[in-house]
Order: sequence, then structure tokens, then C-alpha cells
Amino acid sequence: MITPSPEIAAIVTRWNEAVRTCDRDTVENLLSRDAALRYVGTASGELWSGSVLRRGLPDHFAEVPAFSYRNQSTEAFEQGSTGWAFWHSDIHFHDTGVTSEYRITFIFTLETGA
Repeated sequence: MITPSPEIAAIVTRWNEAVRTCDRDTVENLLSRDAALRYVGTASGELWSGSVLRRGLPDHFAEVPAFSYRNQSTEAFEQGSTGWAFWHSDIHFHDTGVTSEYRITFIFTLETGA
């Protein structure tokens, strides 16, 4: 049975805050250690996987100019040991004043109790 998941919504919030504040340890900790780990970014060709992704994504996020979220929305669901979320927000870049729309789909699996 598929059910709404406040726990997964909280993880999405924790992830996005770690990205915004360049919290490298949290970003890396929230990524799966499984070789099936994948990341599809917003730029053309931004397709990462496995250990390269775990090592490189925190550095990649650290290069993003300072920003804040506006009008965040999260829908999260789970079934058994699998979950997913859809997140939407406007992102406002402080240095340029530009605001852009972002959408992210997250897929989660329970690994060693987390």
C-alpha cells in the first residue's frame, strides 16, 4: 500500500538545506552506497553514478553561488522499503537577483535502517 511519508519529506528538506549551506558531510551521508546510485542534473550531460557521484557531488554543489529557496513544495510517498518524493521550488540567487524554477524527483531505499 502506498502512503504519504512525512519522514521522506523531512529527508528531502534536510537534503535541500545541506545543498544550500554546502554541508558536504550531510550530502554525502544521504547518498546511497550502492553501485546503482544515479544522479541526473539540470545541465546537458550531467549524468553521474556510483562512487564518482558520492565523491564529486558535494564539490559540485559547493560551486553553486549563494541562493535561497522560495515557495517550496514537497510531496513524498513510501511503500515498504522504497520511497519517492517530488520537490518544487523557486531558487533565488543572491549575487545576480535571478530567480529560477527547479523541480527534483527523489527516489529512496531503506539501507541499514536509514
